[in-house]
Amino acid sequence: MNPQAPKPVHTVQIDPEKLAGLYATVGSNLTRCGLPPGQLNEILAGNISAVCVSCGLKLGGEELGRLALSRDHPDPGNEKFSRLRLGYCGRNGCESRLYDVHFTEHSPIDWKRMLEPVEDSSAPQEAPPAPGAPIPGRSSFSKHALRWGLVLAALGAAIYVTLIYTEGRIPLIQPKHHYTIDPSSAKHPVKQTPP
Repeated sequence: MNPQAPKPVHTVQIDPEKLAGLYATVGSNLTRCGLPPGQLNEILAGNISAVCVSCGLKLGGEELGRLALSRDHPDPGNEKFSRLRLGYCGRNGCESRLYDVHFTEHSPIDWKRMLEPVEDSSAPQEAPPAPGAPIPGRSSFSKHALRWGLVLAALGAAIYVTLIYTEGRIPLIQPKHHYTIDPSSAKHPVKQTPP
């Protein structure tokens, strides 16, 4: 039988782009407590996890550690970490902007007391902000599509105005039309007034 995962004793809700900073802060706070590096890595890997509030994507302690280490040297090939650094869920297509960070019980550590200064700096906003930038990897509308659409609309308008101005001919290719009407071809003769 698989042992059940321990229940979290403390949970913090933060924005995805703050996950790396939270993990790094917890690591430095644990280091100040005098924990040896081996025990520190074990605690961080086994007692911290983050879960997307919308899609449930779980990031374990080891993954959060790699995210924190990649802050200074980001890997452009890792789309999940790129999305997290931009403030989006790591799962492509999920538009959530909040993660629950769970801390499971570890006897010498009081997570709530240790995280008090961290929680103040990373408290979530009342409502997640509307996306100002496109979500990477999203197949829907983006800034580039809007720009290209505007360029093509301007080009189409310029062509339309040119065709109206040049009487439907293609400039520099078709000669200008010179129409004249023969007065004798008119059905009603035009009376000419003497000078």
